[in-house]
Amino acid sequence: MTCIDNQNFDIVDQRRNILQRSWLGISAYFKTFLAARVARAKQRRNRAAFMNLVGQESWLYDDIGIRESDVYWASRLPIEVNAARELEKIRLSNRKNL
Repeated sequence: MTCIDNQNFDIVDQRRNILQRSWLGISAYFKTFLAARVARAKQRRNRAAFMNLVGQESWLYDDIGIRESDVYWASRLPIEVNAARELEKIRLSNRKNL
């Protein structure tokens, strides 16, 4: 009768589990890093689109319901802040005051 030593199998399983957990940790880190890069790229695209509004004629700002100073203020906000949303808040508050 042959006897198989289960202890060797346990060591192999432990190594496999350590490698799997390490890989899961590394992949989670890169997934988070990639998500941050994608979010930053989206913020930059949004800000670039918003910057087209800077320097326009005053009648355009009047038509939208904002002032030129509001647009310049929003253009100086940190990139993490959506300048278009902040400008929309200003526009709505100006509209309520009328």
